[in-house]
This record gives sequence, structure tokens and C-alpha cells, in this order.
Amino acid sequence: MGSGSRGGSRRVSRRTQRRRLGWGVVVTCAVVGVVVAGLVGAIRHFAAGQRVVEAPVPSVSPLPVALPVRSGSPDTEGTASLPDDAWVEFAASATGVSARAVRAYAGAALFMAKDNPECAIPWTLLAGVGRVESFHGQINGSEVRADGLVTPQVIGIALDGNGVAAIRDSDGGALDGDVVWDRAVGPMQFIPQTWEQFGVDATGSGGADPHHIDDAALTAAQYLCDRAGGPVVEEDRWRQAILAYNNSVQYVRDVTTFANRYALAVGQATTLDQG
Repeated sequence: MGSGSRGGSRRVSRRTQRRRLGWGVVVTCAVVGVVVAGLVGAIRHFAAGQRVVEAPVPSVSPLPVALPVRSGSPDTEGTASLPDDAWVEFAASATGVSARAVRAYAGAALFMAKDNPECAIPWTLLAGVGRVESFHGQINGSEVRADGLVTPQVIGIALDGNGVAAIRDSDGGALDGDVVWDRAVGPMQFIPQTWEQFGVDATGSGGADPHHIDDAALTAAQYLCDRAGGPVVEEDRWRQAILAYNNSVQYVRDVTTFANRYALAVGQATTLDQG
């Protein structure tokens, strides 16, 4: 599929409850169910109907992480307007992550600091997930545009049961271009049915688009906080949230490694002991 317009083409399901906060960001109310974020990274590790037995999950002991510096301007342009411009440039330079991706992760963390302060999700956790899932929207030559859209769109492999989970098409190909099988989509790699349930509009455009990095980052933050069930920086909840996003011990290690790397790069007080 083409990148499409921001517009309302990626709307949240009418079946899900929604509420508006601040500048009109649409937040899907948390729904605790059996649906998990069907990501390319996660799906590689298990076939349909099978449970993978892996080594014990490593110890993860995060310390409190300082929030990104907040912009002094009014919150009128969605989550991307929340981080301070100078801080974004500093963090991008220090970590090697594109400024636009840093802005998306930091904006989501700042939004959650007000919307769900108990979760205390750090932007570095979102950055760790984004790095593992799509190299921050830059995998296979894709790029994050200034407006937040990732082009070409990041589309995962067909989930056809051939060494991966078998997930029949659930969206008529609207998000992934496949009318036979579902595929994980966007920089944070959600499957369509998970996006339908949890997708969030982080820009106030009226539609939630998994191919827009702000929408994808805020949806990931909402999902991780929902699965953590409390402060995600607590060791058990950190592990629980990441495993819910992708049921793989190696995935926990990888996300933790990158989250730690970014935290150290910007000088934040974060230690993630992988034991």
C-alpha cells in the first residue's frame, strides 16, 4: 500500500470506547483480554497453537528514569509538541536515533506521565521496542518523514503458519495490503486486530494510523502500561510488559539492552541488570 493521507483512514473501532484528553488526542480505554501485540519479532518465536519453552527470563532492575524536558509551548499539536526541541536534538545526537523518532517516544512518555502517572513509562523503553521492531522506522530503506509518517510503510511477513503463527486476514487488507493473511505493520509492528482494539490517535487528526510513528509510539505506551498493571519500572512489571508485547526471553534481553544503551547515552539514571 502507499503511505496514504493522515486524515481519518485509520480510525479506531467503533466498538471500543474512546475519550479525549487535552488537545483532543484519542485514547482507547485499556481492554485487558487475550489479544497480544502481534509483532514480527514476537511471531518468529512460536507457531500457531504452540507455546515456546525458553530459558528463565533474565533479571531486569530499572532505576527511575528522568522524563524528557517538556516544551513550554501549549499542548496544541499532539504528543509531538510535548518534548522540548533542544532536548530532542540533544537526545538524538547522543543516541544516534533520528530526532523524529526520539520526539515520538518522548512525546508518548510525557503524555503518559499526565494520563497514567502510575505507570511511569520511560521513553527509553519505547525506543528499545522501536529499535528491535523496525530500527526506528528505518528498516529496509524506510524513513520517518517530518510529519511522522513512515514511508515506505513497514509491513511484516504473511502470518500464514509457515514457521510463524497462522492469523487469517482480519482487516480486509486495509492496514497491511493482504486480504488472505494478517501481517504486522508500522514502526512498532502491530497486527491489524491488535491495532483495531488498542490503536490511539496521538495527533488529534481523527484517525489512528499504525504507520504514523506518533500514533504507534503512544499506542505501544498504552499497551505496555496496560500489561504492566502498575509502575513499569518495577522489575516484575517491566518483564511482564515486554513479554506481553512479545513472548520471547530474547526479546526482553534485546529491548532491555537498547533501552539501557539509550538511557546511558543521555546520562539518565537507569540501570537494567540483565543478570
